Amino acid sequence: MQNGLRGRLIGDNKLCLAVLSDPRFADLFTPADYTRVQAAIPWSRNIATCDAATLRTIRDRPEDYVLKRPLDTRGRGVVIGREATDWADAVNTALVERWLVQEYCSTTVLPVDSGGLRHDLTLGAVNGRLASVFARVGTEERLNIARSSRPHPVFL
Repeated sequence: MQNGLRGRLIGDNKLCLAVLSDPRFADLFTPADYTRVQAAIPWSRNIATCDAATLRTIRDRPEDYVLKRPLDTRGRGVVIGREATDWADAVNTALVERWLVQEYCSTTVLPVDSGGLRHDLTLGAVNGRLASVFARVGTEERLNIARSSRPHPVFL
């Protein structure tokens, strides 16, 4: 385990994104930090805490959502609504197992002669300072090094 047990159960838990996104937890942050977080994190909730109207929207608009198992890695346990063959079953499983539901954000297609390759950029910060940067490039919507993506260097 890369981060040890505490890191895995807290920092690796995708439900942390729900805490960062949900206004019910805004008081955990300074107003300035909360504003920064809201600009960087897509809408994210523990699906089991969503009200009936929100659940209807999630069920009716799979193209707008992604489901993520909280403690999973390597792209497993991710269901992209627009790719799901049985979205209703995926939502039911997510409700029972208390998964993260997140606004769908498409990956960016490289603007050069790339053959449709997609990319993302991940920034890591510690104590407000940039600590790491990495990029992934691949052909799938779900960019993951354990699947079909490849890491690329980032030069600062």
